[in-house]
Amino acid sequence: DEALSSAKDALSIFKGISDARGVADAQRLVMHATRMKAVAVKTLGEPSEAEKLLGDAEAAARDELAAFTEAGDKRGQAAMLLAVAEALVAEGGSPKKNEALDNLLDAQDLAQEVGDQKLEAVITYEKAAALHAKHNFK
Repeated sequence: DEALSSAKDALSIFKGISDARGVADAQRLVMHATRMKAVAVKTLGEPSEAEKLLGDAEAAARDELAAFTEAGDKRGQAAMLLAVAEALVAEGGSPKKNEALDNLLDAQDLAQEVGDQKLEAVITYEKAAALHAKHNFK
């Protein structure tokens, strides 16, 4: 809970100072902290609560994706497509993993377009993880 709270605080601060790159990075931190919390909740025997957490995190990332798209911020779009894909992979199921892979391909194109090689590398890594999950856990 502390990691998620801290990530949300960082997101709020970056939004407050209108730092688009910080917002994108903090939103991804929120996603990662939510995934960790969902694993813990599921381990405690509450799978429906874990699904709700992941669904809410996915919705938040989609909202940020819409905002970055409207603003024409391609790096932000790429980061949010990555965050949505991470949520979809965590939620599981082949259709969600297929959607995640589509998002990752779009994110990779955007990262290449803006010349962000670090983000492109992270996207490529996540694409490999999504493909691994899709083919090993049908």
